[in-house]
Amino acid sequence: FFFSGMGDDSMRVLLSQRTTVTAAPLVVSERNGRRALHLGKLMQSEVRLDAATHAPMLTQEWELIQVMVLVSYGWLSTKHVQPATHALVVGLGGGNLQSTLHALLPSDSCVHGVELEPEVLAAATRYFGLDLNERCTAEVAEGGEFLKRAAAAEGQGLYGVIVLDCFTDEGLADSIAGGTALKNA
Repeated sequence: FFFSGMGDDSMRVLLSQRTTVTAAPLVVSERNGRRALHLGKLMQSEVRLDAATHAPMLTQEWELIQVMVLVSYGWLSTKHVQPATHALVVGLGGGNLQSTLHALLPSDSCVHGVELEPEVLAAATRYFGLDLNERCTAEVAEGGEFLKRAAAAEGQGLYGVIVLDCFTDEGLADSIAGGTALKNA
């Protein structure tokens, strides 16, 4: 497995199992003070472990920049209307983006995550510090279907920020890659 921090320390596998929906191999491992979640051949998330507390922290600085751009865009696009207070992350991985959005958005906002594989959601909370609460929620559902239901039930404008981050070994998940999911978003 690839880690962004190179070194000779041995890798420790914390979790290795197949997922129930797609039967993809799910591996959570640690090496050199970093923890990674691999689904299939892709590294979905990586965090740096705090040396003192072993608490997971973002390791890929571009993720923080990406979230800041999304939050800024959401704020700018709603500047002349009442700002939306909800964000949606489709494709959870280790929960890094959802956790960062939760920390950056105002205290009256909510961030909801949607993940296809229940084992990935469990790994995000157990190994990557995703703290689910009344402002930071998640559910197991297929992303394209969730967007379709949300669009039908709520109409447009429920989410001020939508992050589509659901990738497989072959690229963007099929249900998201089609134009229908983007239209529903």
